[in-house]
Amino acid sequence: MNKKNAKFRVGDLFDIHPTKAYKMTNNDLYKSKGNTPVLSNSSVNNGIGGYSALEPTEEGNIITFSDTTTGADTIFYQEAPFIGYPHVQGMYPFNREKWSRKCLLYFIAVIRRVAGNDWNYAVKFNRSLVLKMQVELPVIESCDKEHIYTVDDIDWEYMQELITKLEQKQMKVLEHYFVENGLNETLIN
Repeated sequence: MNKKNAKFRVGDLFDIHPTKAYKMTNNDLYKSKGNTPVLSNSSVNNGIGGYSALEPTEEGNIITFSDTTTGADTIFYQEAPFIGYPHVQGMYPFNREKWSRKCLLYFIAVIRRVAGNDWNYAVKFNRSLVLKMQVELPVIESCDKEHIYTVDDIDWEYMQELITKLEQKQMKVLEHYFVENGLNETLIN
């Protein structure tokens, strides 16, 4: 059975603005090696360009993307605190307590699909366009046919359960791969 979805404007779910960045050169930023991720405008490695010993400028549990690219391939979930970088946008949930890691991962899949790859250097993937995008999220069904769905109707539990099932399925695939290839299973634990 299909889950009921409703459309939501991204700007009603998230505040989007540039992440805080240290005003320094890359040489100074990376001078001391540390454990704090530094987000760059990259579409690989979860957007992480390197690590610094400087204090994080941003809290984790948000979504980030670069506004200097031509697609949605820089949309990533940032679990840990990090250092921002110029042109990296943060998506800060309005209802932070509702947006768990798994709900944000679900959202990334949805927004990547909506955003597509129809961007170019004349029309860049940027904050103002993302704020206007419409995404479909699962909702708790209402018996009232005239019901207008709001953020309060989003089925947060469904998103979490679906991502949990997908993660469990992927873990089984990895475990099978490790066993079949005689690799140490502790690598995936």
